[in-house]
Amino acid sequence: MLAHAPAAGFYNAPLSKFTLTGVATCSVAASVFHLRHWFPLHLSLVVAGAQVQRLVVSHCAFTSSSELLFGGVLLYYLRGIERLYGTRKFAVFVTVTSTLATLLNVSILVLLRGFVNWAAPGPYAWIFANLFIYHERVPETDKFEILGIRFSQKSFVYLLAVQLLAADWSHSWLPALSGLVAGAVWATDLFGMQSWRFPRAIEKFATRYLAPLLQSPLPERSTNPEVPRPPARSTAASSAATTMAPNVPAMPEQPVHQDSIELLVAMGFDRERATTVLRRVGGDMERAVQALL
Repeated sequence: MLAHAPAAGFYNAPLSKFTLTGVATCSVAASVFHLRHWFPLHLSLVVAGAQVQRLVVSHCAFTSSSELLFGGVLLYYLRGIERLYGTRKFAVFVTVTSTLATLLNVSILVLLRGFVNWAAPGPYAWIFANLFIYHERVPETDKFEILGIRFSQKSFVYLLAVQLLAADWSHSWLPALSGLVAGAVWATDLFGMQSWRFPRAIEKFATRYLAPLLQSPLPERSTNPEVPRPPARSTAASSAATTMAPNVPAMPEQPVHQDSIELLVAMGFDRERATTVLRRVGGDMERAVQALL
């Protein structure tokens, strides 16, 4: 199912690595030490009980094993968005969308008081804001049909999201919806938020002290990727073709669009290899992805 995920590991995705590790650790600790009640976003506890920390900790842990399973797989799979944006921009994206989603959660809890009392904990804002960008920016590959319904590799990601929601539907729909809305707001570049960055002092601190702890090596790949080719002709047919057209020049490599190269690089592939494969397949993104994988 995850065969067509971005390049294996967390290369160029240190923030995603930190988040998945942190969420898994907090979720397991909450279960082992019976602290799950610390994490749900209860409006009454935030307001009347002055437990403002729930606005933050509600993003830090899942409270069931099924949520941790599906949510963890999604966090890993969607690390490609960090590669697409770069860690500096992605950090702002996560901060902005998580803040917007939290404000939306609180607003809806106030409006629906008596009908909805609390929101499920977990990094739903992170996952579903990323899922919106994934839907908008990542191309479909490996398209196929079942009973006349078209599917692609993205269908499996959406199925995982549905399974995550189904684990606690009555309380998870709210943070999931807030995450999608926050992702949509980010995509509109409201107030130029996509150009925002953290102060240089914070970036320098993170680069010097945190990045070395979270760096992952470039995953090993074959140096000569196999490009999909049509079935080989028989020896006799090849000899006849060579005899009939001995001086026909080889087909030149096709030029490729820079956008296609940048997209493959964002998905975690090496720029030189991506360029070479794109030229060999005439710029066909689907065949290029298959060859690089």
